[in-house]
Amino acid sequence: MGMWSTNEEISSNSNTILHLTVRFAQQQQQWHRTFDVENGSTIRDIKAAMLKCSEESASEDDINAFELRHLGRRIPDFEKIHEQGPSIVDFAFLGPTEGALRAQEDMQKQAAWTAKPVRSRYESSRPVAAKPQTTAASPSPASPAEPLSQQQQQQQPQQTPPPQPTQSKEAIPFEFPKPQPAPRPPVPDEDRPPKGDCWEVIGGTAQGGILVREGRSTSSKQLPERLATGALIEELSREGERLQYRRLRGSGPNFGWVSVTISGKELLTSKTMSAEDLFSLDRALALQEDLMEGFARPDFQMALHKLIQEHPGKSGAAFLKKRTELFLSVQSQVLPKYGFEGSASGVVRMMAAFARHNGSKEMEWNNHQLNMLLQM
Repeated sequence: MGMWSTNEEISSNSNTILHLTVRFAQQQQQWHRTFDVENGSTIRDIKAAMLKCSEESASEDDINAFELRHLGRRIPDFEKIHEQGPSIVDFAFLGPTEGALRAQEDMQKQAAWTAKPVRSRYESSRPVAAKPQTTAASPSPASPAEPLSQQQQQQQPQQTPPPQPTQSKEAIPFEFPKPQPAPRPPVPDEDRPPKGDCWEVIGGTAQGGILVREGRSTSSKQLPERLATGALIEELSREGERLQYRRLRGSGPNFGWVSVTISGKELLTSKTMSAEDLFSLDRALALQEDLMEGFARPDFQMALHKLIQEHPGKSGAAFLKKRTELFLSVQSQVLPKYGFEGSASGVVRMMAAFARHNGSKEMEWNNHQLNMLLQM
């Protein structure tokens, strides 16, 4: 398969030219290409034309080896692109084997649907009023029916009135995406939220930390590793100047006993934990899950769809301002649960807090799900 060039026209029976942007992602790099397609072109037509951009002819295996997706879901090859449809789709490579299976499934779906008229899922849905039908057994409106006797009325079969068409307030031109959050890994001891008072280690700067012992007594066994300066700990118990702790942040033993002061010099200082201090991986994943739930709501998705229809290029000060306000309608409800202000500055603090967990596969997966919901 070759690479793509821009603005390749795809023939169809319609004269209306639409702009379809295909997004690509490979090895943490992202780019996109825009193709000019005619209204009514099938997805398979578009895939074939994409390959012709750099190859004289494309085989069936080449066409089947990749798919186009909208909101994370495959668009069947027989679907047609319409003005009401998406303007941005995602490229996904399948390989010849899986691609052939997907293509066969599309053919089976198409064969099953050709038995009755099928409307593209991107076409607007408008209910049609049912017309009354007159049969030989039904009285003509011009001649009133003879009244039935009581016996005839009892023998007359009960007829269920035909269902009345319901008018929807607005047709939904796409299926709502359904995010799948990453499974959360087991929570290590240091990531459990503290229940007691918290302290920060300020002593032992020259030695790389302070001494830790197994027991309360200063004569109990000393642990080989020091509790690093700057580490955050939770108080489990305290007897005089001796404190039993659980490590929250920084390096050192997970549990042990340390001195609060020594010879009048403070080794620990009381610490009020900030939202950033408490932002463990488990807490970060929980926040992402709450954002997914809010962004997946139908009212949010419809508002986002309308905004992108008004600004198909997804650029400009007006679009960015409206999109930020729309995102904040969900973020302002979620962030305060995790100690961040429900405002633009709170979003900045939240994003900075996430940097602590860069490299987490679970967080990267959830970011992908959020980007899918936000069409970013």
